[in-house]
Amino acid sequence: MSIGFSVLLALNIVCLGINYYPLAKTGDSMRVASYLMVNEAINQPILVFNSEVEMVLSHYYDGVNSLIPLPQKEDFQSFSMEDLTLRSEQQIVAALGAISDSTDQIWLVTDNGVLAKLPTYEESYQILETFVRDHYRVEIDQAFYGARVRLMHPFLPLEEF
Repeated sequence: MSIGFSVLLALNIVCLGINYYPLAKTGDSMRVASYLMVNEAINQPILVFNSEVEMVLSHYYDGVNSLIPLPQKEDFQSFSMEDLTLRSEQQIVAALGAISDSTDQIWLVTDNGVLAKLPTYEESYQILETFVRDHYRVEIDQAFYGARVRLMHPFLPLEEF
């Protein structure tokens, strides 16, 4: 009887370990915020795709830079998927317009979990990744459970985008 109980207990522990392996929620905002606060420097704004991810991250982030949601900040007046998705690179350029001209590096935080797998966001991620590839050199690319953090340096000044 004690052998059967021990085997059952061991299997239960293994199953729990498999189910809860990363010991983090999808998006891992607490660790992302900690990573940013440890590695950031002054005047390195943080672009966050999208405003829902930015809201969660802002709960944990208490660093020196500002969080800038893409495509725009949530207004809480009405819900529309259009407000949460990118339709053109111009929306990214508009968000970057809020950043000072002396910025030579920016952080980009994206969701690689639930949002990245939804068909609604497929085009948004393509637009964002194309923009990053065409305009930035990625210096740091750090993966988290359901999130990705990149430190980027632009090829050209912001005015030339």
